Amino acid sequence: MKIQLSAKYIVLFLIFLTSLVYFQSNFYNLIYLDDNTLVYNKFAGLNLEEKVSFSFISNYLGGHYYRPVVLITFIFDSLLSGQSFFFYHFGNFILHLLTSILIFFIIKQFGYSILSSFFVSLLFVLTPIHINAVGWIAGRGDLLATFFSVTALLIFLTFLKNPKLYLLIIVAPLLFLAILSKEVAILVPLLFIILFFLERKEFLINKNSGSVIIMAFVVLTSYYLLRGIVLTEVHLDKFSFTAYSKNFWVLPETVSKFFIPTGIKALSKFESFTSILGIIILLILLILPLLIKSVNKIRYYFGLLWFVLLLLPGMVNRTMEQDGFYYWDCRSYLPLVGFTFMIAEIIRVIELKKHYKHYFILISFYFLILGFTTFTKVKLYENPITYWNSVKSDYPQNFLPYMGLYNYYNHTRDFDNAALQLEQAIKINPNDFSLRQNLSNFYIIHNKKQEAFLLLQDALEKKVRKVELLLPTYLSLCIELDKINTIDELLRIYSNDEMIKMKIRDFVLNNVKLLKEKGDNLEVRLLLKKIEEMK
Repeated sequence: MKIQLSAKYIVLFLIFLTSLVYFQSNFYNLIYLDDNTLVYNKFAGLNLEEKVSFSFISNYLGGHYYRPVVLITFIFDSLLSGQSFFFYHFGNFILHLLTSILIFFIIKQFGYSILSSFFVSLLFVLTPIHINAVGWIAGRGDLLATFFSVTALLIFLTFLKNPKLYLLIIVAPLLFLAILSKEVAILVPLLFIILFFLERKEFLINKNSGSVIIMAFVVLTSYYLLRGIVLTEVHLDKFSFTAYSKNFWVLPETVSKFFIPTGIKALSKFESFTSILGIIILLILLILPLLIKSVNKIRYYFGLLWFVLLLLPGMVNRTMEQDGFYYWDCRSYLPLVGFTFMIAEIIRVIELKKHYKHYFILISFYFLILGFTTFTKVKLYENPITYWNSVKSDYPQNFLPYMGLYNYYNHTRDFDNAALQLEQAIKINPNDFSLRQNLSNFYIIHNKKQEAFLLLQDALEKKVRKVELLLPTYLSLCIELDKINTIDELLRIYSNDEMIKMKIRDFVLNNVKLLKEKGDNLEVRLLLKKIEEMK
């Protein structure tokens, strides 16, 4: 009874502390990094019934992912929020809170003391690496996948002690929902199988182990059948093992950020200090069970396996840059659950009672630093201006923050600022054709065709990457603005490029009528004659 009463107070304290640190995030805006697409564009023009069905037959973002559960929660948020974003953020806040409480009960279910369970859950609540998952609306997938996974784990631990089939029947749909929230959860059923054999110390297939294997098989098969039937367009072109060598540093970076509040940024990239610190901590964690014999090595290393195995998909997945890597810290949310098992085991073997006051002061000070850092850093997600200006400060030579602000200003119809962001992005990365394409389209939409013409002319003269994709728009502007002579000049510039020359020839031949409407123009006649000679 005493433990139950204490547990109630601890849960209330976790609610209070999570609210103290994160409740401010419920009043934040979008930051225009995927979240604007999911909130504004994904279900544009659809009624409620169409939105629900569309969630199950559409990809999540760009054809790479299938996450209908996340989309369903966003639909629910939209019904409650109206024109605000409160319930979008509140959903993230509640999921983080519930997951932290569930971790408390999971650690207690493993057999650890209530004090150990409290410290572990408190660390999970306060570590600043989670601000990306909680403060960013698009972090919902990681939060949902983790919430369903740890809920299933709590019930599965009950099954380990009392192997009743009905418990697995409850676990299975929870794991299914986790996978439909984010693909990384595909590995969780496999971890459950490993955990069963390790905890039960039964390494032969029997009734109970067979039931667990069948449960995992049913969950995974159901997922692949659903995805294969309703959405064949999802592909994995962003999945690359060649990226692993570049992204290996995600591992030590995540270890460092979980324990030490350093390297936390609006958009994280590898840093030498954080990586080295992470390597040191990781080495200590690896050898610690060898130095302390009383550590339960099986459970300890299972936690490490959980962390590494679930972090691996994010390490082999390219994002944002072809030749670099921006690691969204939200991807570490589910993997870091594994660290809670390891920390609980470390706390168990430390004799807190001998130096209770000293430990209490040190731990309190440590949690105070974590909480203050999280409270401060989550403000980065307050709105797109605070977020992207922070990214600009961290990476002044990267054009990405200008694109984020362009999306924001364009949506709010501040067109002068929107154009300015794209112009700045092009100055930073003048060889990116997509930036010029976006800005030229923006100019044309807003009836600034002369500006669009000059922008594309500069790109063609400088022969930027994939310049041929800008040709149709440029040539159309040449005709519309009566700048026929520039087409002839273009043929001269690309006299040694047969592909470009043929594209120009084909365009001119397809628009002869439009050219002749310019009248008996000498420039038109000379151009048509040159094109005829090219045949």
